[in-house]
Amino acid sequence: MSRYNAVEVAEKLDRFLIRYSRISLSKMEEMTQDLGGFRVSKSYLSIIRNQKWDSEVSQEMLASIIRTINQHETVIEQPVQTKNLSTVMAICEESIGRRSMHVIIAESGYGKSTAFETYLKSHPDAIGITADPTMRTKSLLEVVCRALDITFVLRHSPHRMVLSIIEENPKQIIIDDAHRLNPMTFEVLRRIHDGTDTSIIIMGQQCLTRKLTVAGDRAENLTQLISRIGFYSTLQEPSDKEIAAIIRRMGIEKEDVIKAIVRNSRVLGYKNLHRVRNLVEAVKTMAVENKRSLNDFPAEWVESATEGML
Repeated sequence: MSRYNAVEVAEKLDRFLIRYSRISLSKMEEMTQDLGGFRVSKSYLSIIRNQKWDSEVSQEMLASIIRTINQHETVIEQPVQTKNLSTVMAICEESIGRRSMHVIIAESGYGKSTAFETYLKSHPDAIGITADPTMRTKSLLEVVCRALDITFVLRHSPHRMVLSIIEENPKQIIIDDAHRLNPMTFEVLRRIHDGTDTSIIIMGQQCLTRKLTVAGDRAENLTQLISRIGFYSTLQEPSDKEIAAIIRRMGIEKEDVIKAIVRNSRVLGYKNLHRVRNLVEAVKTMAVENKRSLNDFPAEWVESATEGML
């Protein structure tokens, strides 16, 4: 098994986080779990990125970071045309003309964030924000101000500065992982929408619906936000055909192996594309360790690869 050079991984991580500036260290920590198969804490990600380690860095951490970066870039650069991807793209496009607020609900691994990144890649004028648990009103406004190329000054009522600029040059705002936002942050989004009539897409997991409805019963500002939402859309579980297409995109073409991966994904309850990709990577690793090519990889070994993930 190849060993990873910590300095090279640190430099690659730094380039990745600069390129995908919407990805915070908190988000990257989650991605190392979902895509890399081993969670690397945000504090350790910071240490690695800044090359501040005082002892040898775990190979397991370095491998997880590399797998995460490679999988993310593969998915974003060459997305499989799933139904959920088409749905998100169509909703975002339609929202521009309507200048509406729209909520998109999807469970983790249904392709929501892939669709988010794909849309932003083809619509560079849109403002994309990935929320994390630490995001508050101030940090959200900082991200918006940075996207608008204006200086964030808290005492100068930054949300009014944002309003004035978006009024002159309309910008669509898309929030991913919005279930992490607090009520006051949602209120800022409402003010931006009311003040500029701009298109705002709010994307999150199922708990976002509960947060808006339950908290809305207690908070007048959320009640106002809810009244502005024109549509709620729920993304569907990926189909077996879509999962098979993703497996092929990752380099596996042997049909009995593809069917075995799809079958194991379903049997184990893996309705999550992150986990499907992890299973594919486990199969590839097993092939390398046993000196077998993917073209002659025995389908029955997929079971062993799956057990190794539990």
